[in-house]
Amino acid sequence: MELAERIRREAEFHDCMEQHDTRGARFREWGLSLPALNHASAALGDLTGKLVLECGCGDGAMTSRFLRPGCIWVASDVSLEAVRRAEGTLNSAAAEAGARVGCGLMACEQLGIRDSSIDVAFGVSVLHHVDLPCALAEVRRVLRPGGRAIFVEPLRNHPLATIYRRFTPSRRSPDERPLNQADLGRAAGGFAALHQREFGLLSPFAVVFACLRCRPAFDALLKWLSRVDDFLFRAVPALRRFSWLTVIELKK
Repeated sequence: MELAERIRREAEFHDCMEQHDTRGARFREWGLSLPALNHASAALGDLTGKLVLECGCGDGAMTSRFLRPGCIWVASDVSLEAVRRAEGTLNSAAAEAGARVGCGLMACEQLGIRDSSIDVAFGVSVLHHVDLPCALAEVRRVLRPGGRAIFVEPLRNHPLATIYRRFTPSRRSPDERPLNQADLGRAAGGFAALHQREFGLLSPFAVVFACLRCRPAFDALLKWLSRVDDFLFRAVPALRRFSWLTVIELKK
């Protein structure tokens, strides 16, 4: 009953966001998360002939960048409004990419998909909205042996993100909670392998130039700070816990 209530609350919140989005922010429009998204895209690799399940597709705008020729992509979301929008967005995107796309109304914790049928599971900013152990157990269930899951997720301890969340409570669903490495390690215990790469220690501060509407400075600073982040994460691994985003790769 508790899980059903949680899913209902998430569905209602995201239905409302699709109709009256209060989450618009320049860091989304300008691509502050681009380094992490590019890494996730590369990690997907060649998807020719693969069946891909996307958890939390939203309106499909993000999905379009990840489509590959020859793949079959199932885009799912807990929000009916999101699925309706995604259907319109992804039909043309799939034709352009040479992929086949279907959309379905599904919660990540209750996937209406048969066991061991999916080659790759994928999602952007979805795991911190769900019951994590339940959702990853479902993802593991539907993956084929050797199948992979790739997720891009915000982490809990970045100072700037923490301040932003504190001052924008209306942009959060009632149950969402940014993750930490311990959460992920515990929930991913049933997988054969877990790999993470962190992004965004100093690079999120490039948002200053997004607020000032100075695109060249934003792009240059984001690129430079992303390189500094990579160096710092290698030099001082303990700093990874303060990153903004992580790309999680799981193998069944």
